Amino acid sequence: MAWLLDLDMSRAFGDGTFPGLLLFLTIVLIIGTATDVRFHKIPNWLTFPTMTIGVVYHTAAKGWEGFLFSLEGIAVGIACFAVPYLMGGMGAGDAKLMGAVGGLLGPAGTFIAFLFTAIIGGIYALGLLAFHGI
Repeated sequence: MAWLLDLDMSRAFGDGTFPGLLLFLTIVLIIGTATDVRFHKIPNWLTFPTMTIGVVYHTAAKGWEGFLFSLEGIAVGIACFAVPYLMGGMGAGDAKLMGAVGGLLGPAGTFIAFLFTAIIGGIYALGLLAFHGI
């Protein structure tokens, strides 16, 4: 759990993997956002292959260490959204998509992404409340 306090971005995103995986992740997130906004669903055909690509990539690049890096990221991503999902605040697709983020970014990068997601989501919620006069 020491990675929670380690905000060194090179470690958070994995050694030498940042540019290519970030581009791939950006494409995945754009597709996930578009399908979520349009259909209120994030499809499994997007989340599970992305998790698999993350695990395969990191395993090929770093062996057992890369495999664990990716699996820990998946676990952190899903865990971050497990409580909101269980409380009915979001769908399972959101948790699986954050798990896919975890497969690519590893545990520390995923936790950082979760924090930014929570901040932006909070700002969005406040904006909706202000817009609707609540």
